[in-house]
Parts: sequence; C-alpha cells; structure tokens
Amino acid sequence: MPFGRHKGTPLEALPPDYVVWLSTLDLRDPLRSAVVVELGRRVLGQPSVQASQTRAPRRQPEAAVAAPEIHMGDDSSVPF
Repeated sequence: MPFGRHKGTPLEALPPDYVVWLSTLDLRDPLRSAVVVELGRRVLGQPSVQASQTRAPRRQPEAAVAAPEIHMGDDSSVPF
C-alpha cells in the first residue's frame, strides 16, 4: 500500500473493509488493478494474480444532472 495508515503493507495483508473502501476510490493503475485483483481474490476465491496480468475496467464518470429551471412568476403581486 503506497499511502495512508497501511503504507508499506502488502494488499494481501490489508483488513477486508479497507480493501473494499479502496475499491470505491478513483485510483490510478497499477494500484487500481491490484485492488480489483485482491478484492476478487477475497470475494470470489480467485487465486492471487499479478496486477500486471489483468486490467480493471475504468469507471465512467457520472453524467451531470441539470438543475431544474425555477420560475418566480409575476412580481406585481408582491406587496413590497
């Protein structure tokens, strides 16, 4: 692990909840691929593989949601 409280710890030795949390981050390769491989190994019981032997798909950014238009109506009815 290259950063954080577990810096220097191999991914295989990290706590399970930390590996799950890492999988939610927008990490760069090769760390992203290594986290996906480790998570797969733990969850699916897959054998350990070098991150260089697999490539995780890149997450697509979420589409921006347009804010609705707000119409205030006629100001002539406001008493001030």
